[in-house]
Amino acid sequence: MKCQICKDNIATIHLTEIEDGETKEVHLCESCYQNEKKNVFIEPAQSVNELISDLAASIDQAGLRNEGTRCPVCSASYADFQKKGLFGCPNDYTVFRDSVYPLLEKIHGSSEHKGKIPKSAIHRQSSPEQLIVLRRELDEAISNERYEKAAELRDEITKLEH
Repeated sequence: MKCQICKDNIATIHLTEIEDGETKEVHLCESCYQNEKKNVFIEPAQSVNELISDLAASIDQAGLRNEGTRCPVCSASYADFQKKGLFGCPNDYTVFRDSVYPLLEKIHGSSEHKGKIPKSAIHRQSSPEQLIVLRRELDEAISNERYEKAAELRDEITKLEH
């Protein structure tokens, strides 16, 4: 397929524009795309984390920020989520619910996950929050050179994981 602008080069970039409910396909070569994108096209976000961070910032501007609130399980703050685009644990979805749900609805069109649990994982389910707390305690015990306590915590984590 030839480029729709220069009509000489092969179109390697295929875009779909939706304007006023009408769908229009545009086929461009690399050089025409480079010339036109600054006038017509919006640059995509560099990463998913950047997109999430931008959306989180826009939610903050709407006044939904959880300033000062920290997760009791992983100690993450909403500011940590904004910087990384990742939560520290599953409990963060509950702690930062007021800010996260509008974000999820913007990204996915819904704030409810309707996925499946693999059959092989059903018998291995344990409390993710409990594992996070135990792992944090294990790290503390090791850094404080309390190796007997660390061994107990390691065994408990292993038992929960299997």
